[in-house]
Amino acid sequence: MPIGAQHKADTEPRQRYGPPPQPIHLGPIKRKRRNQQRNYEGDMVFDASR
Repeated sequence: MPIGAQHKADTEPRQRYGPPPQPIHLGPIKRKRRNQQRNYEGDMVFDASR
């Protein structure tokens, strides 16, 4: 089991998938947080209706 080969295989995808997810996550997370704050009352209504 060549540890070096495994390490390279792990680093290659991480480097490729590393840069894109950071900006993508920063955007949606902020939007989700804002939506949760704005729709908090709406969520309570949905829970009550269910």
